Amino acid sequence: MKSIRHFFIATIVTALVFSSLTQRVWAMDSFPESKPTNVIQEVQAAIDPSEDIPIQEVEEKREANVKHFLTDNFRYVAMVYPVSVHYAENGKWKAIDNTLLDTVDEEKSDVFENAAGGIKIRLAKNSQSTKLVSLKSGDFGLSWTFKDIAKKAVQVVQPSQAKDEDLTTVENLTSSVTYLDVFEGVDLEYVLSGDGIGRLL
Repeated sequence: MKSIRHFFIATIVTALVFSSLTQRVWAMDSFPESKPTNVIQEVQAAIDPSEDIPIQEVEEKREANVKHFLTDNFRYVAMVYPVSVHYAENGKWKAIDNTLLDTVDEEKSDVFENAAGGIKIRLAKNSQSTKLVSLKSGDFGLSWTFKDIAKKAVQVVQPSQAKDEDLTTVENLTSSVTYLDVFEGVDLEYVLSGDGIGRLL
């Protein structure tokens, strides 16, 4: 009885081994030789994103530094920018506008203020102001000035007002204020870019 059992098990194992070998051979022989890299290259050539022309921004998909566009080929393309181009307000992403507007601060001093952004940036028109630069975000604020700074002319560079037909170009993102010769041989320039400010000497 034991030998019949061993014979039966050996027969089943042998049948399983041979059936798997037969399937492998069949699988290898039944398909002609192909080059999958050619197929991949053809598919990539057919879907060339550089040929897509953005026709409309999809505002619901905005992120701080990303814009999504619907293209003329009915596909979506995402443009990632090196700085923030949107700020969050009441649960929606709005475009940052660093156009400098003439206004007056709480001390009744004349200042330039960015039009729209997550951080309100004010730059004094008078280099000797007690608040040369003021930043405010929500309830928090920060301001500073320089000791012994000379009262000199201010030079303002506004964002270009020329309309660009390329929808991916972000308008009104960069502006600057330069305080000329405030220290001997030193100009002080503040550049607004995205949702931030940088200082150049």
